[in-house]
Amino acid sequence: MTGPILVSFYQDTEKSGTYYKDSADRLKKQAKEVGQDHSIVKRNYGKDYLSITKAKPTFMLEMLKKHKGRDVVFVDVDSEILKPFDFTFDTLAWAVKPNGHPYGHIHYLPNNEETIKFLEDWQAMLEDWEGGDHSALWVLVKTSGIKWSAIPNPGARIRFNIAQTVDARDAHVELQKINWIQKVQRMLSGK
Repeated sequence: MTGPILVSFYQDTEKSGTYYKDSADRLKKQAKEVGQDHSIVKRNYGKDYLSITKAKPTFMLEMLKKHKGRDVVFVDVDSEILKPFDFTFDTLAWAVKPNGHPYGHIHYLPNNEETIKFLEDWQAMLEDWEGGDHSALWVLVKTSGIKWSAIPNPGARIRFNIAQTVDARDAHVELQKINWIQKVQRMLSGK
């Protein structure tokens, strides 16, 4: 097949039950139904939600190497595909939030050295990052100067299902605490 390949991974935890496996099965079925080439696999990246989400750049690098010469579109496994990906970009590309930040649930990854370097930098950044993968992604996009594109009308191709598992809610509460503490520390330091 030509065009980008859809990739994703899943890993259930004690708290999530079979939510992510069930989501992976649904995404595989939908991709097949719409004719989208895909590689959706099980991985083990840690025991908690944040460790798993921080593994995104690691997985993306693995998929770029596996599918050498082919662009990759990563989506969170609990997304739904509505039609095949009929777009290509020369740069990294994301859906864009109303605030202009990249939406970290879908990543268009051209299979080139610039993308690999960006993912390696993101991976290294996440090693000591206290927040989640999305906040680190935005900081890296802002500070790296990398050129990127906005995926036009992503909702016509994919629907994002923000997980409402216990894992996701617990992680979100923890991230809010971390973000609040960091804001207070910045205010106190005058930055």
